[in-house]
Amino acid sequence: MRAPRGLPSSTEKDKTILLDIASYLLEDLLPFQFRDTPIGPAYNGRLVMAKTTAELVSNDSRINAFRVIGDNPINSEGISSLPHSDVAHWASGADAAWFEPGRHYWWRSAIIRDTVGHNFPIVTMLHSLGYPEQLVPLMTCVSVGARPYDVIVAPGPRAAALLEEQLDQVCNYLGRDRSEAAPRVEVIPYGVGPVSSRTHKTEAKRNLDLPIEGTLVTFVGRMVDGDKIEFERTMDALAKARKSCDFTVVFAGAASEAAERRVIEVGRQLPDGTLRVMPNITDSHKEMLLDASDIFLSPSQTVSEMFGLSIVEAMQRECAVLCSGWGGYLDVVEDGVTGLEIDIVFNDPTPADELAYLTNVGFNTTARTSANVAIQYDDRAAKLVTLVRNPELRGRLGREARLVAEQKFDVRSTAVRVVDIMLEARDECDSSDLEGGSAGSPLKMASSFRKLAKASVE
Repeated sequence: MRAPRGLPSSTEKDKTILLDIASYLLEDLLPFQFRDTPIGPAYNGRLVMAKTTAELVSNDSRINAFRVIGDNPINSEGISSLPHSDVAHWASGADAAWFEPGRHYWWRSAIIRDTVGHNFPIVTMLHSLGYPEQLVPLMTCVSVGARPYDVIVAPGPRAAALLEEQLDQVCNYLGRDRSEAAPRVEVIPYGVGPVSSRTHKTEAKRNLDLPIEGTLVTFVGRMVDGDKIEFERTMDALAKARKSCDFTVVFAGAASEAAERRVIEVGRQLPDGTLRVMPNITDSHKEMLLDASDIFLSPSQTVSEMFGLSIVEAMQRECAVLCSGWGGYLDVVEDGVTGLEIDIVFNDPTPADELAYLTNVGFNTTARTSANVAIQYDDRAAKLVTLVRNPELRGRLGREARLVAEQKFDVRSTAVRVVDIMLEARDECDSSDLEGGSAGSPLKMASSFRKLAKASVE
């Protein structure tokens, strides 16, 4: 047994069981990604959260083992592999719990539970809900069913409400009882790691070859047109604001060559020298850019936005946030207190939109659904001008944002509360009268291929 490590429990309860966790984490994270190296630009927010949360959970003093299903060795302290041949033995332990920090789906682990005939709690974490291809695994999950002690963790009240709505719809469509078909949903604010160091604004600007004087507006995120940001309409709004005040704007983050060219192309309407593009910047350069920035711009209208990792990172470094009043952003930014929110109108989808989302064939249905989220671009331009012209307001919003980020959105606290939930779920599982195993016949799909053998069919 390992020596106790990590943060103490938020509840400080006496626990006689140290959890033995299993996970399919490597569905998204490859073995080589478990290294003590900076997370590069190719990682999206969900993978950053999954990796960071998994490593913090594995180092919690209440965790005896964290195992990833598969035969590949894991190069990370506290995380090891669990071959399929050992899964049944693992599941028989009184300390077994399943945890998925990168997906909210539970059908794989539920099938394992039904097949091996042992009860254990399943705890998963929600990251996005806006992609049509997520409907099929969600329907599969509901078909397989859940236990009363299973939990899905959501990052905020709006994400939780959306998940509940979708679960209710799928359960009704499939004729399943909600209490038997899907886990309960608990809200735990997600977070980012603490700031280890900061660079003075002037020095950061000089190091990044940015203008020392004047206001710096920054967008950091995946440069995906129509998803994280609408390039053309955003540039239109920036050009309108630029007529009333002076600022420099930086677009930075993961970007293909085509996306980079598109940003530069639509940015030509801005005065010369206004736009800088920094594709695929490293973590250290991103942190320096946020230290250099005065205003953080995040006008996302995608229906997949459940949290806002980049916004919290900007809040940590006292940027004044200007973001769309939409989705998970509403659970992160308080309008007029920690930032300003851009007005949003949601237009009801047409019957054709609904069919496109459900069938998901032939075109980008996520972008089509997100097109119903109408950002009020005049409002964005006006609020940007307000922030550029009012450094006192920027300072007040930034200072309050930093305090909230430190107090509410610390990933270490997220990991502690996740372990709390897993321990509570394990207790509920131990006191449950439910028997292990499936109500129906166990699945033996691999064995079914014997029908293809010569002697199996006369």
